Amino acid sequence: TPYLYGHLIREHSRLYAQLPADPAADADDQWAWRVQLSASNKARTLYADFEYKWRYYKLTVLVQKLVLVCSLIYLVQLPVAAAAIFIGVHLVFVFINAALRPYLDPRPDMLAI
Repeated sequence: TPYLYGHLIREHSRLYAQLPADPAADADDQWAWRVQLSASNKARTLYADFEYKWRYYKLTVLVQKLVLVCSLIYLVQLPVAAAAIFIGVHLVFVFINAALRPYLDPRPDMLAI
């Protein structure tokens, strides 16, 4: 699944780059405008909510969940290590959401914190 997500996002980003956009607008505005043009695209839910530089963010969330599940499964005998990994992973994502604001709309940024 992560490979498929990454491939879809990469290919759609390449296709969107070929669409015309306002040259005076910044990259995030151009990205948002190009994504809005593709309302019928079924894969746009993977990247449409995020700024251009964060278009792979849903893939990083998937990896976060994978790390949490794997640490829970494989570190059953080491609860302190599992707890440290859980805390570390969550702190990293709190920092990403609080400091770097990956969403185009500020409301999901605030809810993710």
